[in-house]
Amino acid sequence: MSSKAAAAVNRITDDPTDLAAYDIVVAAGAAAIPAIVELLEADRDTITMTALLEMLKLPDPVAALEPLLASPDDPVAEAAMAALARLDDARVSKLILANVDRMRRDAVDALGDHGDPAGLATLRALVARSSA
Repeated sequence: MSSKAAAAVNRITDDPTDLAAYDIVVAAGAAAIPAIVELLEADRDTITMTALLEMLKLPDPVAALEPLLASPDDPVAEAAMAALARLDDARVSKLILANVDRMRRDAVDALGDHGDPAGLATLRALVARSSA
C-alpha cells in the first residue's frame, strides 16, 4: 500500500474539503484501495470511501473492484457494488447479478444505477418477486 495514498485517505476523513488529498488518492489508483478498504471495514466514512472508489484512476476498474465484492465485510462489498454500478462496462451486470442473493438490496440499486437493459429485466423480476 502506498503510504502517501494511505495518508491522503486519512486526511480526507479528517477534512473532507482537502482537495489536494483527493487528487493524491485519485492519482494513486489501485494503491489507494487497501487504505479505503481499511476504513470501510471499520465502517468509517462509508459514503466518502465509496465515492473515492468510484473516482480512482484504474486501468481496469472492473478487475480492480471485483475482488472486493467477495469481502465478508458488508460495507466493503456494498461500496464495490456501488462503484461498479457507475461504470460503463458490459461485465458489470454479470457481477451484480452474481451477487443478487447475497446483497439483494444493493444489487437492485446497482442494477438500476447501471442501467444495462439486460440487467433491468432481472431487476423487474426481483421487484415483482419481492412484491408478491
